[in-house]
Amino acid sequence: MTAQIVPLPSAPATHTANRLFHVADATHRYPGEEVTFHTCLRVQTRLPGGTVSVALPSGLSLLSLTPQESNAVRSCAVTEEAGGLVVEWALTDQVQAGDQIEFTIRSLVNAAEYERSLTSRAALLDAYGQELDSETASIRISTRSSYMAFLPEIYHENEFLNRLLMLFESFWKPVEAQVDQSDVYYDVRLAPAEFLPWMASWIGITWDEGLPEDRKRELLHSAVGLYQSRGTRRALKDYLTLYTQGDVEIVEHRAQNFILGRSAPLGKTIALGKTNLPHSFSVHVQVRREELIQRLGKTQANPEKLFRQRLEAIVDAQKPAHTTFEVYLQVIDGTNNYQKGSDHGQ
Repeated sequence: MTAQIVPLPSAPATHTANRLFHVADATHRYPGEEVTFHTCLRVQTRLPGGTVSVALPSGLSLLSLTPQESNAVRSCAVTEEAGGLVVEWALTDQVQAGDQIEFTIRSLVNAAEYERSLTSRAALLDAYGQELDSETASIRISTRSSYMAFLPEIYHENEFLNRLLMLFESFWKPVEAQVDQSDVYYDVRLAPAEFLPWMASWIGITWDEGLPEDRKRELLHSAVGLYQSRGTRRALKDYLTLYTQGDVEIVEHRAQNFILGRSAPLGKTIALGKTNLPHSFSVHVQVRREELIQRLGKTQANPEKLFRQRLEAIVDAQKPAHTTFEVYLQVIDGTNNYQKGSDHGQ
């Protein structure tokens, strides 16, 4: 009889496309200061279950962590090991491709007798315990203030003065970091969100706090090109398309309406119709109802009118001063029906 070899069941192939990012909010700390570790999981392929594990080295005390539980996190556990603490977030089976899950750990730097580096390691494990991705973040712990280098050598061994200067250095460190990175505050891609309205005021952008942050940054990034062609039909259309994420059409009216009489000679200045006023144009905007709900909320009364008023404010700020306009708004719902409305602007 020939023995039959039956292969043992194995875990399914892992997907290395799922990435884990792990960083600390600083690279240098003193005893008594806080350090926060940020971990981000970007899911490219479906991840049924699994674990995100973050090792907190000895020398750091745990203050708080998030999230405890959510749609993507089933539970969170903290265990103590020889090298420090280990925080494990157990993922649910609802994690889908395209999800991005963020984890944070706030910790406190313990007292230290000598300068050293502490390393935290984050790992992503699948439901079978196999590691899919990992990343480390390191911080340097100093026991002496760098300000001591500016004092005469006779004071270098003064421990009280060293601790006093460490306090001042901790207070001034965020200010020094802002000064050293001041160029970042003028880059619309990197500037803090609270700086964006201030930057918009420099270039006359009609600001709307209801816009998503990524669209605010895109609008500011395109502002120079829009400003160079300001007052043209193309610039206004690009602005409204970026603002609404909808379809925009602009119709210019260059001739007067035809009226019987001696003042109506045939030619390019006369046209049939009721809206062919010279130096006027019509703006037709088609936007999905989901956009209005996202921007104005479900409880907003008469959102179409409010949204149309915002469009009129943008058109009024971007149009040539001698022109008049009319705005037509079409709101498309899930069944592709729409509601019409118009207002006339001077």
